[in-house]
Amino acid sequence: MGGAGNVTALVTGGGGGIGRELCRLLHGAGYRLVVASLLADELASLKKELGAGAPPVDTLQIDLSAPGAAEAVFRHCETGGIDVDVLVNNVGFGIAGEFADQPLERVRQMLALNMMTSTELCHLFGKKMRERGSGRILNVSSTISFQPLPRWAAYAATKAYVSSFTQALAREMRPHGVIVSCLYPGTTRTAFLDTAGISRSARRLSVGSLIHGVAMDPVKVARAGYRGLMRGKRRIIPGLSNKLHFLFIHWVPNRLITAVVQAFMKRYRNPA
Repeated sequence: MGGAGNVTALVTGGGGGIGRELCRLLHGAGYRLVVASLLADELASLKKELGAGAPPVDTLQIDLSAPGAAEAVFRHCETGGIDVDVLVNNVGFGIAGEFADQPLERVRQMLALNMMTSTELCHLFGKKMRERGSGRILNVSSTISFQPLPRWAAYAATKAYVSSFTQALAREMRPHGVIVSCLYPGTTRTAFLDTAGISRSARRLSVGSLIHGVAMDPVKVARAGYRGLMRGKRRIIPGLSNKLHFLFIHWVPNRLITAVVQAFMKRYRNPA
């Protein structure tokens, strides 16, 4: 399935960042789009950009962290007679800082969005793909899933879940003709860092300046994800530095990694 013909891709969080770039690639390959996101302005902008001609772009403004959100998206497709050929679980956010200081409701929202919604969508649409004997699922994890990280404790754990779940699901679904891939972006130039509380800083050695300074272009991340999904790769790690990170992490004890990250995040704070 390379994009020709009457095929549909469902992308969550497709209004901006990596998700938007994936929408552009899928639409350019001939996929009808169903894009679900919380941000109405981003959805309107995407539809204006891509929706003028064929294939059509269908947008759904919804809080994907809310209970029942996955079922609502599924019903939207079922009611519209839309068979989803490609599911992209891209939506998610992170919170940085001491876990005990983070607002508990915000943590709950992150856990629901990063884990529950994507899992439920995989279940609902994956079952239909299995029945048809075809389909592709791309779940977006992160290089942060490679190890536990202080001051990213809950967020890193959600992405470790996404990674583990996706690798296992890929093995289950492959005999049924369904390809399941996991994309592992590193730091990327999107709104994610600002949402996480890591803002760009003029201070040369601040967390903001260092993390933003190594951020990868979302266009390159999306291209790697799209190519990997179409080639049936189970693990997709874009960029040489991220690939080296994956190899390096197997040789360094977690206790050393957590100590270094804790010291770095504690020493270099963003200015108020």
